[in-house]
Amino acid sequence: MLLIALAIFAPKMPALVRADFDGDGRMDIARVATDGRQGYRLIVTRAADPDHPVTVHRMRSIRYFYIATARPGTYRSACDKGYGPDRAPCAYRRVRVTANTLSFGYRESSDAVAVWNKRRFDVVWLTD
Repeated sequence: MLLIALAIFAPKMPALVRADFDGDGRMDIARVATDGRQGYRLIVTRAADPDHPVTVHRMRSIRYFYIATARPGTYRSACDKGYGPDRAPCAYRRVRVTANTLSFGYRESSDAVAVWNKRRFDVVWLTD
């Protein structure tokens, strides 16, 4: 009975998302993986370098966590809206995203995008 309850109420691993996250014309894969006893990682396996998955975000819980592709547009960052430490410089005040930009966060709580800068993914929080 306990195992059934755990299976029903345990957070489900978000589905993987395929898109060209790094703009090279090939499909990359974003997914959540367990990180031993420390929680979970959002990782991207780039088609350009499949032997070296990139950790984009670490988390303790996957409850309400989602991954998707972002809606195209230009968005203000959470930093530009005044969230975060006082007087902290904003690496991104606004971010322009395409249909292939990785989006993730916690439903009804926070949203971020991972923008490929030709070397790594920069995480830009849009809401806090």
